[in-house]
Amino acid sequence: AELTLEKTYRDIPEGLVSEIILCDDQSKDRTVEIAERLGLTVLLHDKNKGYGGNQKTLYEKALKKSPDIVVMLHPDYQYDSRKITDLIQPIINNQADIVLGSRMTGKGALEGGMPVYKYISNRFLTFCENKALGLNLSEYHTGLRAYTKEFLEKVDWQNNSDDFLFDGQILIKAARLGLRIAEIPIETRYFKEASQVGLFAGIKYGVGILWELMKKRGFTLIELVIMLSIIGIIAVTVMVSGSPKGIVRLHAACQKLATDMRYIQEMAMSEQVRFGISFDTANESYFGYRGTTATKATDPQTQGNLDVDFDSVMEFKEIGISSTNLSGNIIEFDSAGIPYGGNSVALSSQGIVTLTDGTNSKTVRIEAETGNISVQ
Repeated sequence: AELTLEKTYRDIPEGLVSEIILCDDQSKDRTVEIAERLGLTVLLHDKNKGYGGNQKTLYEKALKKSPDIVVMLHPDYQYDSRKITDLIQPIINNQADIVLGSRMTGKGALEGGMPVYKYISNRFLTFCENKALGLNLSEYHTGLRAYTKEFLEKVDWQNNSDDFLFDGQILIKAARLGLRIAEIPIETRYFKEASQVGLFAGIKYGVGILWELMKKRGFTLIELVIMLSIIGIIAVTVMVSGSPKGIVRLHAACQKLATDMRYIQEMAMSEQVRFGISFDTANESYFGYRGTTATKATDPQTQGNLDVDFDSVMEFKEIGISSTNLSGNIIEFDSAGIPYGGNSVALSSQGIVTLTDGTNSKTVRIEAETGNISVQ
């Protein structure tokens, strides 16, 4: 998570969280170094214990602190840390024991770059889980969750799987105990640096969830066979058709640009100085700056200049910045995060930057009044 940890951390609302704990599961990058520099509490595994094993270590440590609420957040910047405030509100209002950040309300998942086959698989498994558990949730498979201390003390998560099945098992057990499960809508970001479960690991996860439901008598054996057949059909379809490389590449490029824009916006608000991004449509590039275009902004990951040239990045070599509707091809943000054009006049309508890959195109959009940034 070395490429995304700091961005994830910077988005956590200031003063909301009393302690942030990171458990490193034998990573080979600079995650621990960055976490320690940020002042996080760092736990180290002496061997890789898996996704579920990682959570077990974290919850054991967290419960020793006697917390009111424990939030689980993936550090890969796929989930918006700023939503933690909304996430914990149902618990504060005594309306829930666990709250899930759902990517599946509206079109947020697909617009955020979630591959279509993952979207379909997520919807399918959620349908099965709702049917077996008698619930009506929009998603069970999110990496943004909030638990009460009492929830973690009551549910037997210690005997859950050490792999990705952990997340499904804890919800199945919660439903069986009659605990209150709520959800809020969130957006998602799929891009190269964000961790993702591969196809075959995803199939294993899906089969595992259905098996857990059958063990708890949520399905008969015949129903399980039917469900597994559907998963097989989805998997074969994906392997035969695959994901169009151009579309996937375009999603990733747009997500990177949107992420860089949000960072520039956050820096303007943090330092109370105008920051901006200047686009060069002829050379398929852009750079961030502080105050004026003469002073380049720092990339938080590389610590060099935030200077992106799509032509020089193998992954994005086919990506073009075809156009913007911004004055001077510049977007700036003031100390309140409000967007301006290169003429120093606040945007009166939605700002649009269009990226292309062959015949495919997508846009990164900036709302004039709120400064909200999205990929469409």
